[in-house]
Amino acid sequence: MWYSFFMNASKGPIHKRLDPGIHFYCRCSKSADFPFCNGSHPETAGPKKFRVDSPVGAYLCGCGRSAALPYCDGAHANRPLPEGA
Repeated sequence: MWYSFFMNASKGPIHKRLDPGIHFYCRCSKSADFPFCNGSHPETAGPKKFRVDSPVGAYLCGCGRSAALPYCDGAHANRPLPEGA
């Protein structure tokens, strides 16, 4: 299921200051440094690589349902988690 990897993740956006460079967004929510990947995903698809060209404050997705990963698109407000999630 689309939400299964994010059972332990935040339910809303996570504000982070991003420095220029390559970053890796955690798609399994197992990272101790969530929303950034720390390699704790052996059975998942792995992280989403993204590039930042200049320093920026950004809201990263904390629910795993954004169509604009790694960035929050408000999906947490528009699509409630299924029962039991």
